[in-house]
Amino acid sequence: ADEALAKAETQQGAARNAALARLGALPDATPEQLRRAATLLTQAGAWDSALELVDGWLVKEPKSFEARLLEASAALETRKAKRAEQAAKEAAELAPGDARPDVVLARLREAQGDAAGALEMWTRAASKAPGDAHALGRQGYWLSQSGRLDEADAALSRAARRRTVSPTTTAELGFVKYRKGQFDEALKLLRGVVRDAPELFEGHYYLAPVLFRKKDLPGARAEYLAADALAPDDSRALSGLCEMEQLAGGGAELEAARQRIRERFPKGADALLARCAATAP
Repeated sequence: ADEALAKAETQQGAARNAALARLGALPDATPEQLRRAATLLTQAGAWDSALELVDGWLVKEPKSFEARLLEASAALETRKAKRAEQAAKEAAELAPGDARPDVVLARLREAQGDAAGALEMWTRAASKAPGDAHALGRQGYWLSQSGRLDEADAALSRAARRRTVSPTTTAELGFVKYRKGQFDEALKLLRGVVRDAPELFEGHYYLAPVLFRKKDLPGARAEYLAADALAPDDSRALSGLCEMEQLAGGGAELEAARQRIRERFPKGADALLARCAATAP
């Protein structure tokens, strides 16, 4: 195993991943060597090879938390939902105070479209790792999406105080502030996001209605169009633009927004335009 690991580390790409995966089947492989192989495969994103490594690792150490956690993560990445869930739950039983199995389950719930389940798991992860900006940010995001604005504000504000806060978390905090009627705070946060992460769809998409509330119609229009350019397959920006132009009184800009929707989203255009028309000035 020692020779196999040393040789694998001199290789590249698929050959390296395959050699690392085979380490799990070697009878003299130590836990330290297996953990080293797992780290290298994780860094490479070689999740199929990681699962192969885990199969041998768990024969040697069926109660290894690291092996179960790797199995859960690799199964999640390779869309093996049942295996990911079972492995994450077993990992959680082996280390009840560790937040990482809950993070895997939270990501799985997100992939499954289970908003309530995602919130539950991110809340559990955040309670075990209160200094983790990512867990706090995701908890805050799902609180925001469920309309629990005060709780979302608290979680996202805690996350925003961490050095590792993501622009997505700051953008969601700005959107929460907007929905709470705190327009100056929302404007400050979202302008910062757009400045520091101009490629982030949510920054522009959330800033647009804030600018509209601040009576900056040209600025709001520009932000909706910037969001649309960043995510042309996402109808939300053009839908928001159409609704804003309806509120602003219609005219040529409203018709232009409607035309963009018809051209870009022909299958869903009727529903999007109906929602736009329902927006009363």
